[in-house]
Amino acid sequence: MLSLIAGLIKITTPLLFFLNYFGGIVGAVWLIFTGEWKYVLFTFLFSLFIPTLYSIVIMPFNFIFGLAIDFFTDKQRKIPVIIIGAISIILNNLIELFWVFLVFLFVIGRANIVGVSVFPYLLYGYALATGPFNYMASKEPKDSIGTHISVYFIEISYVILSVLFLADGLAFAIPILLIITILFLSFLLKLTSESMDIEWGTFSKKKEIQLCIAELRKMSKELSTAALDIVKPRIYEYLKDTDKVVYSLQEDKVTPRNLVLLLVTNAIAEKLPTGQYHIYRGVLGLEGQSLLNLYDYAIDELEKCGFLSVEEAKKDKDWIREQISVVG
Repeated sequence: MLSLIAGLIKITTPLLFFLNYFGGIVGAVWLIFTGEWKYVLFTFLFSLFIPTLYSIVIMPFNFIFGLAIDFFTDKQRKIPVIIIGAISIILNNLIELFWVFLVFLFVIGRANIVGVSVFPYLLYGYALATGPFNYMASKEPKDSIGTHISVYFIEISYVILSVLFLADGLAFAIPILLIITILFLSFLLKLTSESMDIEWGTFSKKKEIQLCIAELRKMSKELSTAALDIVKPRIYEYLKDTDKVVYSLQEDKVTPRNLVLLLVTNAIAEKLPTGQYHIYRGVLGLEGQSLLNLYDYAIDELEKCGFLSVEEAKKDKDWIREQISVVG
């Protein structure tokens, strides 16, 4: 499943890159030169309202599904979350496909009426179909995989319709888009399932892993800092290396708390030098400062229990600040 999606994305990326950056512009300019400037202006202005319209349509469904998902997530019930998530994704896909079909049929119909080449209409139609959703996706976090997969689904659906139209094969549109929908639904549900396993710590039943997860949860309640939520997914990724964790606890005699503190420092040491949490060179934003405070807390705790010497603790703090100072 993952290989199929990865292969499809890899094959289509160059085409979608061109269409996203040049397709709409080329199509619009082409149409303007054919005298269709009023059509271009009207449809462009109309497309500006689509994000708001889409939000209004989807808001009640997202609210209801969100409440249900939150309820079962709190109880750590994976099956209900997966089922509700699947219904939510299918509903979103149907709305998105409706918009793609609407734009596609509209531009094809316009081309037939005017009698101009269909190519500029298809190029411009791509921008009309995908532009509003690309705009909404730009407001989401960069790591929001579901949002970006949804946008890709819209883009590839329009391309498939256009190719089938040019090849006189629109009769195959519904079956092909149905297969694409099922593939992306399965892909997203798999990611959701893996994400829940990581977030809930259910990816391993080993006693050592569960002890570390218990310490991490205890730390979350004690500190109540957003910084820990930022690094928690990465810490769980570390804990998925069960053999290494078990070795550290059993052979190296590291306590679960100290191991979690070490993993906190490792995760923060990966994030802060990237510049993602800087406001400009050498200066952290609020999230970055919160991460640095958490790093210092973890180092201080390791020093208090004797895991780190005073010199080692100072060296680690100096190192992270040096990394912070040279990026941004």
